[in-house]
Amino acid sequence: MRTQKAIEELFVYDAQKMKVVKNGENGNPNKKCIMYGRERQFITATFKYKELYVGLLELENTAATSTWVIVAKDTVDNNIFSKFLSHYIDDDMAINDIKNMYVNDLNIKFKTKNHERDLELADEDKVRWLAGLLGKIVI
Repeated sequence: MRTQKAIEELFVYDAQKMKVVKNGENGNPNKKCIMYGRERQFITATFKYKELYVGLLELENTAATSTWVIVAKDTVDNNIFSKFLSHYIDDDMAINDIKNMYVNDLNIKFKTKNHERDLELADEDKVRWLAGLLGKIVI
């Protein structure tokens, strides 16, 4: 696969555990926080593409889902990831509701990128997925 030289400052971070938030009604943990009886995990990556900063957040899942794509004019860091996780967990918002919050924001966007269905991807599949991801990097 050819290297994309427009991508700079690529960092992939270790897996982290999601904080557990309890429901006010019954005191049980929010199901979004737990997987297999333990804290759900996630990984993040950040990079600069052209003049924009990108953060990718991948939640641990049991079914096909999507990668969170955060595009900003300023650096995407752990505070930004925490802000979006807070919307998802603390505010118990659906992904589409979070997307809609940032539709008109001129400095940051929240999008998702669907996964490929196969675990073993050919180079063509990887290129197609990357092209789809890069197409989402706009403000």
